[in-house]
Amino acid sequence: MTRLLIIVSMVFVLETGVITGIAQIGGQIGFVGSFAYGNNTSPTNLYSAPANWSLATDSDSGSNLLISMTTGPQGGTLPGPSFGSEIFSWSASSTNSPPGACPITANVSAGQRIVVLAIEDGVEYQISNLTDSQGNSYSRMVYYNNSTYSTSSQNIWSAYVKNPLKAGADTITITWSPNVTVSRAWAISIVTLNNTRQTGQPDSTAQNNAYGYTNSVSIPGTTVAANTVSVGLLVANDFVWTIGNGTIYDALTQNIHYDFFYHVNTSAGFYNPGGTGALHNTYSGSWAAFK
Repeated sequence: MTRLLIIVSMVFVLETGVITGIAQIGGQIGFVGSFAYGNNTSPTNLYSAPANWSLATDSDSGSNLLISMTTGPQGGTLPGPSFGSEIFSWSASSTNSPPGACPITANVSAGQRIVVLAIEDGVEYQISNLTDSQGNSYSRMVYYNNSTYSTSSQNIWSAYVKNPLKAGADTITITWSPNVTVSRAWAISIVTLNNTRQTGQPDSTAQNNAYGYTNSVSIPGTTVAANTVSVGLLVANDFVWTIGNGTIYDALTQNIHYDFFYHVNTSAGFYNPGGTGALHNTYSGSWAAFK
């Protein structure tokens, strides 16, 4: 009896793959499964769409191997990262009870990225942990504890979503350290990003604070990857910030001004949201870029 050994190697640009069934009829055996498009891979000239696949022999002898896919890889470059939407916003001028569990206002899909931005008007408190009700893993991107101009604790955390979140059912929980005992002003914004890589984040960060000797505002930094989304915040002491080459998605006023912003960078290099403020006032800000 002759035995034929067939070794098959297949490489997919994918995020998740699973064998969903094994079937045997006589001497035949087959495997079926599925995989989903993954956007955390390095950019290539080929990317995959959601697909179902199967492997099977066409006879008891196993002399032929059949490969079938309902949808196959699609050509083109991976889409660049983009801003999704704000899914939670909150601010208070004076409280010692910032929200712990934050209810979200939109569904979050697997493969999206959650970015949590939070400010305390002072330097007493920082985010020590972040969780959500579906068990996604969060990491700190920026902690800027500025004690000079526009003193503030600025926090940027992020998670690549593996377990989807549902609006009205799931929450994102912020833990502050130490326990909040002093009444302070706070501002929180939670947003989503699309098409970012799962690992290697952030691409870059920047922080700055200044006194307004001129009317210019500056948080300069340098990005490394060709395509990134910069997401950040500005604490402006008693002036409205007119952003330069960025986009504000939430501007909150609680004694002072809190501005949350993003900008899609199509090329690597210098980035500064810039813009103008008011003379003889102070500000501080920070951002993190995601690739």
